[in-house]
Parts: sequence; C-alpha cells; structure tokens
Amino acid sequence: MEQTNGMVWVIVPVYNAADTLPRCLDSLLRQTYPRWTACLIDDGSTDNSMQICQKYARLDPRFECLANPGHFGPSATRNRGLGRARGTYVAFLDSDDWWDCEFLEEMVVMARHFQADFVQCGWTLEWPNGKSRPEENTYPDFRVFDRENFSGPLTEMLRGISMNHVARKLVRRSLLEGLTFSTKLDTAEDLAMSFQLLMRARRIAFVPDPLYHYYRHGGGLTGRRLRFGQKWAANRAVARMMQAAIRGTDFDTVRFRFLIWARPYRLLASKAVRLLRDQFHQSKDRVLE
Repeated sequence: MEQTNGMVWVIVPVYNAADTLPRCLDSLLRQTYPRWTACLIDDGSTDNSMQICQKYARLDPRFECLANPGHFGPSATRNRGLGRARGTYVAFLDSDDWWDCEFLEEMVVMARHFQADFVQCGWTLEWPNGKSRPEENTYPDFRVFDRENFSGPLTEMLRGISMNHVARKLVRRSLLEGLTFSTKLDTAEDLAMSFQLLMRARRIAFVPDPLYHYYRHGGGLTGRRLRFGQKWAANRAVARMMQAAIRGTDFDTVRFRFLIWARPYRLLASKAVRLLRDQFHQSKDRVLE
C-alpha cells in the first residue's frame, strides 16, 4: 500500500494525435510532482501516434502503452484506463492538451491537505495560431466545500460548463470505483461522469490557477463533428439521468429539477455565444496580422 500512496494514475487516450502528442507527454515529464504513471492508450490511430507513445515509454518507465484493436472512441478508451488504475488518485489528460509543470503538485497538495475527493483547477484556452486566453475556474479563489454545501457547485454545474470537464480534475481513485464513462453518448460523457462524481463526493476543492491547457481545434478526441440532433439527444439523455439520480436526495428540489430540465437549452445558447466569440477573436487576429 505504501508504494502506491500518493501515486497518480494518468489516463491519456490517443487518437491520430501525432502533431500534438509530444507536447502533451513532455508536459508530464516536466511535472514537479514525480509520483505518477501515465497509461497511454492508442485508439486505433492511423498515423504514428503509437510509435510516439512507445518512444516515450522507452524514455521513461512511468509511461505504459496500450493499443485498442480498433477505434472505440474516447469513453471506451478511458474506461480501459480506469480498469487498470492503481494508486491514490486518477487524472485525465487529452492527447492534444497539456499541463503546467506544477499541475500535479498543486492538485495533490490540495487534495491531501483538505482530504478532498476531487480537486478542480482553472484552465487556459489555446488556439493553433498561438493565441491563448486564461479562463477562470468555477470559483476565482481557493475553495473547499463539504457535502452539505454542494448546492453552490451543483448550481454552477447545471448553469454552465465550468464544472463539466474531467480533464481539469484530480480524483481520488476510490471515488471512481464502479463508475465508467457512458459509451452510449455521442457527447456530454464528461458531464455525466462529473455529475456522478459530485453526487458521490463528501468534500471537493477548487484551485483558481489555470493549470490545464485546452487546445481548441477541430480534431482530437473531443473535437467530434456532431449534428445538432446528436448533441441535443445526448444532453437530454444526461438530463434524464440527473433527474433520476437526485430523486430522494437533499438535491431533490423544484429548483434543481428545473435547472436540470433547462440545462440542454442553456447549453445550446452558451455554445452559440462561444462560437461567435471565437469567430470574433479569430477575425480580429486576422485583421491585426
């Protein structure tokens, strides 16, 4: 048990990420917290992603390489990593994103000090043209919530997207026991998992620093081109799951049931605003160039 105490199991699903994968894995090598193992799972890539994974595994034994026999998608690939998880904590890193060098250290220190079931940090949006924009965490300062005060974080989750990403969380491995990412959803599987984690947790914590770098582009694992109907159906399915999950709990109130019902509508409006904002920033950059 002592050998795995404090160790972080990092799940990195990989799919046709040869252009971004070295930057992602280099950010792991630069971590100031050394007690991690990265499970790199190639999901049927048709480029040389697997060769890159194997190169890093030869470079550092903390990298482990797996290969799916076909292309199964991010949920099934993450689930394979969960099935092999060991250690105290689990973190998720997408192959086109990267971490600040102090990501693990800050998150583990926070989790240990406050005995938090999961910790969430802020993030920075990154674009292919080199532009970046830090995004505030759900809360702009260090926060710790016990379960009796979860109404605030749950409200944030249901009213926006800042609580929805598993990649910005460090999760106590025991909290994930018996949980898997839904392979039936075309999108919103992160939201479904984040909601389940919140429902199970007894204490959570927030780090305001933007330690996670999220690369905004059309490819990768989460940049799937989905039709409106697919997105709508997935978010409605998650809403039904949430309604069922809160039944009989302290969160089974008219207010939360309404927020859950309204969330798919709010999400679509929010996505439209973000798309317009991204287009504005890109147009502004082209003009300045």
